[in-house]
Amino acid sequence: MSLELGKRFIEFRKRNNLSQEELANKLKVSRQSICNWESGDSSPSIDYLQDMAKLYNVTIDDLINVNKPIDDCYKNKKENNSYVHVSKKGIFINDKDDDDFIAIDKNGININGKKHFSDDDEQYDFVNDEGEWKVTYNQKAKNRKIIKKAASLSIGLSALLITVIYVILGILNSDLWVKMWPLFFIIPISSGLIRTFGLKRSNEFPIVFIVLTTYFFLGMWLPNNSGWHPYWVIFFAIPIYYTISNSIRSIIKEKKKNSYLKDSSKDTIEVKIEDDD
Repeated sequence: MSLELGKRFIEFRKRNNLSQEELANKLKVSRQSICNWESGDSSPSIDYLQDMAKLYNVTIDDLINVNKPIDDCYKNKKENNSYVHVSKKGIFINDKDDDDFIAIDKNGININGKKHFSDDDEQYDFVNDEGEWKVTYNQKAKNRKIIKKAASLSIGLSALLITVIYVILGILNSDLWVKMWPLFFIIPISSGLIRTFGLKRSNEFPIVFIVLTTYFFLGMWLPNNSGWHPYWVIFFAIPIYYTISNSIRSIIKEKKKNSYLKDSSKDTIEVKIEDDD
């Protein structure tokens, strides 16, 4: 066997990030056999050539044609390979045999490259890059990330501000240590309001903390303890709000879903499938 072919075997192996020992294990031969093939001292049988070609996802002609640049062997094959790509975004599967592209992530199962539909309308586009599918957030999703960070930051700032106010009031008047502790219910309110109006999610509205804050201040500050009763009825605002909010949200979600299903054919990414042989 020529030394040029041996060097070609080395290039294919390194391109696929395999050591001689790893390749030997996959082909079920000794490491010395791999050394002999790559040094030109011996030649692999046709069976091993077929196994190597399959392993490297090329044809036998690609494997042994020393005049053909290795990069040319992989042109136009990035979209056509069968692969499973796992990342923090999810699991992405391209099945060449069944002509299917499948994505599994937090929004569910997506088949054949259709865009996602989710509760918060966060859609993704699948982009092929070096044989792997990446998830690219649209601008709306990027804005949501900023809003979520702002909401998280507001919790810390609110906690610091409320603590300072509470301590100062308590120092100025010792009676306020007892009457002003409901201030701490205000801490999550700012975050909830940012998420409600920024993300346009009615279920993020901090109705529970608003009701608790209002009730405790009424009970502690109205004369003769008249604030505790009958003002407890304000707690009914919580189930009433969520009932109305969830009903409206369900109606909007169903309309978006129907609109998405109607136009989903426009969002399909074509995956070209070709046999290597």
